[in-house]
Amino acid sequence: MLKQSSYWDSEEHVPLMKLNKGFLKRENLEPAFERAMKWLEAFEEPLEVKAVDWPNPPQVPERIIEKDVERTFTADEFRNRLSRTLTLLNNEFGDYHQGMSFLVSFLGLFLNDDQIIAIARRLNHHKHFIPGYWRHEAVDFARDTYVLNWLLSTHNPAIHNHLAKVGIMPTTYPQKWFVALCVHVLTFEALFAFYDRFFARGVRFLFQFALGFFKVLQEAILKTENTAIVYGYLRLDPTVVAFDDSIYMAIIEAADTIELPEIKQDEDLEAIRKKMYDTYFGARFEELSKRNAQAEAEEDSDFDFDEDAEAEPGTECEICNMMAPDYWCFECRKFVCSMCNDKSREPHKKTHKMVAASSAPPEAFLPRTPVADQDLEEVEEKLSKLDV
Repeated sequence: MLKQSSYWDSEEHVPLMKLNKGFLKRENLEPAFERAMKWLEAFEEPLEVKAVDWPNPPQVPERIIEKDVERTFTADEFRNRLSRTLTLLNNEFGDYHQGMSFLVSFLGLFLNDDQIIAIARRLNHHKHFIPGYWRHEAVDFARDTYVLNWLLSTHNPAIHNHLAKVGIMPTTYPQKWFVALCVHVLTFEALFAFYDRFFARGVRFLFQFALGFFKVLQEAILKTENTAIVYGYLRLDPTVVAFDDSIYMAIIEAADTIELPEIKQDEDLEAIRKKMYDTYFGARFEELSKRNAQAEAEEDSDFDFDEDAEAEPGTECEICNMMAPDYWCFECRKFVCSMCNDKSREPHKKTHKMVAASSAPPEAFLPRTPVADQDLEEVEEKLSKLDV
């Protein structure tokens, strides 16, 4: 068995096994390792796995990587390994996105570093996968959400119209499918099946997966016009909506039934991508990007980074200050992650009125003003009297 099996011999597996659902156990891990090794051979073009030339001295990780590593593991052994790999990829790719940490941490349960980096490079560089998705300004991802929206209008017009009706924009929901590659969405059983197909089919399978998802959950989604509940379905969040565990594999199986005659050839997909980009982004976006880049360059020399500074509203859960937020709570007036919501961590309660973080009102993203102790007591007293 591979060296990474030390993970399974430790207690480190406990916090990350929420979606395992009994699929992997310590006594039956060998088939999982063998199946993961087959991913290296699933790519249409052979994958080049070679020994990584690690920098010496080690590269210093960026603060955002340190935060993501802290969110993922608790033991130094696994944090150090993940940090080293993400830092190398960040420096090599010239940019970083949290989705990279999700993929690398999951693959790290079964593969060695050389193999993980080879896979990450293929996904980030090859046109058949997701180049441009793992960037802080992921224009290619945003464009492809509109490709999905266009496909929905043909394959499932009922869902297409319903999402528009409840105010869910194409860019606000596929991140966990397309960028984070379903690590926090699917059970381990379904996630293995997802990667079996994704590594073999590339980005086309992401579109098939999304269409299969809506095929399975169409009836439930169409029954509600509550935006927060619809987002609960889109994230398969059991703290928001109830569904049977069989739903995960049902989505994979439905994806296998989806035909995409519109994008059989690379040229077909590129033509649709160009149309979506020109329609929804175009020259205005390019001009804005140029202005932002120029402004950043001008401010670079004067920028004094404070590593102890507070995160900007909307980037972190304001209860635990660790996880990415999933909700905006109108009563706490804070961004809240699913874990804190599920556990009703003080001062937040699951019964509070909330919306998806991506649907938070504009004032949610304004800088927070420190509250004096006396004012805080008054706020807490008012909250305690609210009838929810």
